[in-house]
Amino acid sequence: WLLNRFVFLKADKVVVLCKSMADELDELLGNRVRDKTIIIQNPLTIAPLDGLYAPGTHRFVYVGRLDEHQKKISRILKALSKMTCRDWSLVIIGDGPDKEYLQKLAIDLNIGGNIEWAGWQSDPWKYIKENFGGVEALLLTSDYEGYGMVLVEAMANGIPCISTDCPTGPRDIIRNGENGFLISLSSEDAIVEELRKALEVILNGQ
Repeated sequence: WLLNRFVFLKADKVVVLCKSMADELDELLGNRVRDKTIIIQNPLTIAPLDGLYAPGTHRFVYVGRLDEHQKKISRILKALSKMTCRDWSLVIIGDGPDKEYLQKLAIDLNIGGNIEWAGWQSDPWKYIKENFGGVEALLLTSDYEGYGMVLVEAMANGIPCISTDCPTGPRDIIRNGENGFLISLSSEDAIVEELRKALEVILNGQ
């Protein structure tokens, strides 16, 4: 950190991906790089598809690595297992080291039959369109993100997002209660419960 701190302070300019990342630098460096910090967000590189937002389908999607250390997909499974309504499905697009663990957890939670494990897809949005028609929301429950580009891509396709308010990125993309929901990073039980409530709102069409 001492070397990184020196580099930040001596650099002519510092480029970050979002405002919350710039704010984090302010906290770490006492506002000494704010005047030379530039926000350049990642570009959107996909062509949005029509009809991917499909209210009333009771179908959700997760797109990303199956890496429990960062992504905490188990929070999604636990919240869905506590839903009053059992008429829902979850499409998980991605692969990773924790796939078997998550599949076993889904079975242990008695929701294995509600989940489609789609594996890695080169074009997840096209895959959703061709195989399911659309979804009601994208879910992201990470402890941290670099930016959360999957949220931007989902919204470009008209899909609302539910995400943890993790550092950094989601709060710069999601306007809570307008184009999605932000879940506070607190205790595991509180995160799961807040996520469950947000899912219920989506299912009830509120």
